[in-house]
Amino acid sequence: MGNLTESGFNRPAPLPAYINPNSAWCGIHRTQGSLGVVSKSIAGTGAEVITNLWTITGTIELIDLWAVFTDVSNVVTCSGIWWDLWDGANSVALTLDGANCNGVSVGTTIIKTQTSGNVADVQNASQVRFQESANNNPRIFLGGMMQYKSGATNYVRLRMDTDGNTDVTLSLYMAWACHHTGSSVVAA
Repeated sequence: MGNLTESGFNRPAPLPAYINPNSAWCGIHRTQGSLGVVSKSIAGTGAEVITNLWTITGTIELIDLWAVFTDVSNVVTCSGIWWDLWDGANSVALTLDGANCNGVSVGTTIIKTQTSGNVADVQNASQVRFQESANNNPRIFLGGMMQYKSGATNYVRLRMDTDGNTDVTLSLYMAWACHHTGSSVVAA
């Protein structure tokens, strides 16, 4: 068997023409991306609560998306949880509506593990759990592309069904990479 370099497996992929390989901006393409972190307290209304998490500009690669419950003062009704992308008029699901977190413990994690047509996985911290990807993929979620609407404020949002007593705090995380100059993710 020949050496891998001779067969081409160790050669770096050519960079798209718009990437300057010596720029600080380009460094993001050679790493695991950036991590956006926000903490949000959600008080129940007896209906769905929609919380803006991050604003996006440009084309953003979504690498990972998850949330951790840091306070569960009242989680009797904490269901129908999902993430979406919103441009002020249109909503595009990042996960399907339906993750159920009724009665979860502090430390419970909600993870986007599949395509947008699937409910996020809930890993309740009430006992040990193990989550792995199917098909020996290197990541739990393989990622996707988010495109912003020009001239609008575009949000990644968390949506949750509540009752009048729901009282929770979550730390939310989004790993991302930009795909052209001017793309950004900023906490909302």
